[in-house]
Amino acid sequence: MTIADIKTILSSVQGFENAVAFRAFPEKQTPPLPFIVFADTGVRAFHADNVNYYVCPTYTIELHERVRDPATELLVEAKLTSNGLTFDRIINYDSAEKCWTVSYDIITKGE
Repeated sequence: MTIADIKTILSSVQGFENAVAFRAFPEKQTPPLPFIVFADTGVRAFHADNVNYYVCPTYTIELHERVRDPATELLVEAKLTSNGLTFDRIINYDSAEKCWTVSYDIITKGE
């Protein structure tokens, strides 16, 4: 799964058609909350005998919300699940930005 594939999946979440960016939005072009940013964070490799048999790219997806909205979070989670992506979820409050960040760590299927 590529960066473009991830962006397509996230942009298809209802209400986020123009509110998804890889790493960050261009300066002074950040949409109002809620929005989603995502980044590739590495790979998980299945290896033995000094050979990588299968490599799976990993990503972190961040949903930024002014107020936590379980319905919006469920939309994102349903879209990930319907595309065969499993995730771990971490929730934090950013006091400097005064918003919630719901992070999803995913491991994709390798090519």
